[in-house]
Parts: sequence; structure tokens; C-alpha cells
Amino acid sequence: MAGSVPKRDPEPWKIQGLDVYFSPGKYVTKISLFNKSKLVGSFTITKQRDDVHFWPVPGWDVMNAMIHKSQQGKGLALDVYTYLVTKLGWALYSTGSHSPGAEKLWARLSKTPGISVYVLDQNKVEIPKITPTGIMLPDKDIYALPSMSVVAVATNGTHDNKLKSLINSTE
Repeated sequence: MAGSVPKRDPEPWKIQGLDVYFSPGKYVTKISLFNKSKLVGSFTITKQRDDVHFWPVPGWDVMNAMIHKSQQGKGLALDVYTYLVTKLGWALYSTGSHSPGAEKLWARLSKTPGISVYVLDQNKVEIPKITPTGIMLPDKDIYALPSMSVVAVATNGTHDNKLKSLINSTE
């Protein structure tokens, strides 16, 4: 089922030669990256709950992403996010505050083939698509607004089609 949590695999999958392990839970999933036996990255991702916010498509929120300094700048987070969106069919959200590195990551994700990234204003119905020039709304930096989120989905998948229909219904 697209968007479901994979079971813990006895063998890790690989990204850039690193072992990637899932520690799945009902609402929280941890993803760990290992170089041999050394932890070099971790991601905490929580399931979006409709009773907390309005989410136009069901998905997962990246709560915490850390990559060891020795592995930064290699595109590991981009590869993990791309896998989650394109291979597992997840709608991947980012809400709240973002580091400069996270802002760059989401800008790169918006240019990744097979992935569509949208800006969501939780206070409004409008869902403008991110422009190729960066993650900006007219006259407003989305990261300065607490009600703004970004979501990445597989292009032309079920989630993408739902977001497009919501945009068309508000135009």
C-alpha cells in the first residue's frame, strides 16, 4: 500500500553505499544511516494526524534530520527523501522552522525529476506550487510564517493529482 510504513527489513537497503535501517512505529518512524557500524545520519518522521491539522493528503512530517559533518554535502538527505516519496509513495511534509540546509534541501527536492513540491498555507485553502527559482511566495518567505508547510509527492501520483485538483478548485 502506497504511503504505508515498511516493515523492519532483516537486511538494510543502501543509499550511496551506506546501510539504511527503518525503525517503524504507528506514529513515529526512525531512519538511521550507517557507514559500517558508525551512525552517520538519522531522521525522525511522524505520521500526520488529521485531528491536529488539516492535511490535504495523508503523509509524514520530517521532525528531525541530522547528517554527520563528514557526510554533509553529499546529497544523502535528498536521496532519502527521494526514496520515501518515489519508492514508498509517501507525501513528505516539512513544517515549522527550517535550517538553511533544510531550505536548500527542499529547493533541490523541488527540482528533482519525479517529485512535485507544493507550499501549503494551513490558514488558507490556496496551495501554490513552488516556483523553480526557489521556495518563495510573493513578498513572503515561507519559513518565516508558522502556518506554512511544504509537501513533496510523487509527480502524477494520487497525492499530486489531489493537490492539483485542490489548486484548480480555488482558482
